[in-house]
Amino acid sequence: MKTLSPRLGILSAVVSLGSWLLVVWLLGVLSLYVLTAALLLAALPWALTFALRRWTRWKPRPARTFTLWFTGLGALAALWPLTVLLVQMFLPFRMPVTTLTNGEKTVEFHGMMHIGSPAYYEDVMRDLADAERAGVPILHEGVRSGDQRSRERLKTLLGLSTDLDVAYKILGDLCGLQRQILEMEEAYRRVKDRAPGHELVDVTATDMMREWDRLVKLNPGWAAQERKQRKASELDEEADAEVLTILRDLPDEVRTVSRPVCLTLMRIASAVPAGTFASGTDSDPFLEHVVKDYRDRHLAGVIGRHDASRLVVVYGADHLDGTLAHLKKLDPAWRVERVRSRSALPSAGVW
Repeated sequence: MKTLSPRLGILSAVVSLGSWLLVVWLLGVLSLYVLTAALLLAALPWALTFALRRWTRWKPRPARTFTLWFTGLGALAALWPLTVLLVQMFLPFRMPVTTLTNGEKTVEFHGMMHIGSPAYYEDVMRDLADAERAGVPILHEGVRSGDQRSRERLKTLLGLSTDLDVAYKILGDLCGLQRQILEMEEAYRRVKDRAPGHELVDVTATDMMREWDRLVKLNPGWAAQERKQRKASELDEEADAEVLTILRDLPDEVRTVSRPVCLTLMRIASAVPAGTFASGTDSDPFLEHVVKDYRDRHLAGVIGRHDASRLVVVYGADHLDGTLAHLKKLDPAWRVERVRSRSALPSAGVW
């Protein structure tokens, strides 16, 4: 294969570096203009206060504090374009595709999120299509319905005042993201039709409530969790409905501004270790022991009992570590063989 000549290689490097510096320079110029405007605006309350104190009998307090706050916020606003660029470079928000094996069985675990970019879900669907063509069984996440009382209790314990799909739709619109349930509609249709190779392996709401009741008998103090959530749900239901209505009815102009902010905050939040802001080691036993641990244990059991030597699992990314831990309890030989990742969010833009 013909390689680049040294001169052409140097020229390409110079052009690439020049393009990068031009982008940074343009962002810097934009930041400088915004910062200058912020400083001018910050000077107004100080000048007004000075004039009133000097030429009138009214002696308002100096606006020093307000000026400092305004200047600080103005500086942050001015640095926003550069912040967006740096966050996207160093915090790309990737979802893992982890291959697990015990030497006899191999599992390709696709860590999922409920809202993301269309390109992210297209990439997942391509992998599922490849697995389907190769005859590899695909195991899907999705808590099944169960009885009415269990569904109501589950909603209460999760602190939900509205349907999760509605909340994801509103959040997706606010952040410029698409819902997994829509982007992967074809895969879920196959699950619903019980197409060969597609299996729904999650538990039911009834199963989760049965496990919760078992745990509460062993830990009576946890019973207060459901009472607390029920009371909070009754108090917050109307307020939450109003907030969701406001978010749903936001004008397009506000959504245009909110999307880069939302995507940037999501990237920053992804870098914060889980539990950083938790007030205790086990602040929500239902989430920790039922939503996560119980379902992880169930999934590990399904994998361990499955006849196939190769499996593809499409499940929430937060369930990977717990599932692997339970697999190791069944067979200590289970280990991570390799990990790749895919970007889950689109470019944040600036505005």
